[in-house]
Amino acid sequence: MEIYLDIQGIESGRIFTPNEAVKGVVRLELHRATVVSDLTLSLEGTTRTALIEKGPAFILGNGVPKVADESHQLFKISKVLFPPSNTPFIARGYTLSEGQYAFPFEINFPLLAECSTSQPELRHQEAILPPSFESRAVKGAHASVAYTLRVALKRRTHVRKVISQEQNLSFLPFDPAAALLSSLGTGSHIRQKGLYISPQSSLGYSHTALPILLLEAKLSSPPVLYSRERLPLQLCVRSLPTRIQHVLPIKLQSLLINLRSTTDILADIHNTSWTSSRRVLELHGLDDTIACDRESDVLSEIKPGVIQSVTLPDSPPSFTTCIIEHKHSLEIDATFSLSEPTNLSV
Repeated sequence: MEIYLDIQGIESGRIFTPNEAVKGVVRLELHRATVVSDLTLSLEGTTRTALIEKGPAFILGNGVPKVADESHQLFKISKVLFPPSNTPFIARGYTLSEGQYAFPFEINFPLLAECSTSQPELRHQEAILPPSFESRAVKGAHASVAYTLRVALKRRTHVRKVISQEQNLSFLPFDPAAALLSSLGTGSHIRQKGLYISPQSSLGYSHTALPILLLEAKLSSPPVLYSRERLPLQLCVRSLPTRIQHVLPIKLQSLLINLRSTTDILADIHNTSWTSSRRVLELHGLDDTIACDRESDVLSEIKPGVIQSVTLPDSPPSFTTCIIEHKHSLEIDATFSLSEPTNLSV
């Protein structure tokens, strides 16, 4: 006996979206007559976390770390493919003769999740389905969101009563849930960082309450970013009307932009987080003079053609479930030269 899941588009890497139908055929090959109870197809979404740590709450003995884990079912939809709904119920089962059978199917992803746990305060209804996701930390922590299509054939026998086959499916929610950075967050689309001259500087310039430069990073409003799309970032240097003649010329020497990803998880009563970073842009040896006017507030855009031609890397979008939060941020490092190099980060 053999059972196969033949899913349309799966070999080409198809990505499913909310309310979209998963279509295909369950193929069953029987080498002899078999009595079966039913053939059932199910589509299920599950989010899981696990972590490994040492400490009083984890020790099993001899310093062996314990694994804390948690699993939530986002949804489960089932459909009986055999027997047909109009077939009378037969308690002893249905006999299928030797041969090959094909059972076409169509089952839809839901629009929203329904995560029900044993703890009422953790019950989440009508939440946006998160994307397919898997991430591991160096120290053994793990987080995943998986969507699985499974077919199970129940037989009237004492040996291997259930024969099953399953296939993981890739899923991506609709906008804006598919974004790396989303306007649903609390962050502003503008960030600034000031450049000061410290009292210990070899420039002999005393520290004041006002910076001599502001590095300003501005995203489009609302600040929504997507994988494999252009980076809508405007990066400017704003010189302030202070006594800066002793530090001129101010030059931009290097520029680095990173996409930083953070994963926070809960596992039982424990929690942990980890980060990763991917380089988006790296420029060195620029020696670009920054326009400065000590009498007025001047705004100079940095490398507009270069920055806005950058394509963001392919990465899972930001999302939140009851046990996983995955989010992204942009990190910008710029090095300026006065009489000595000075670094700014936003």
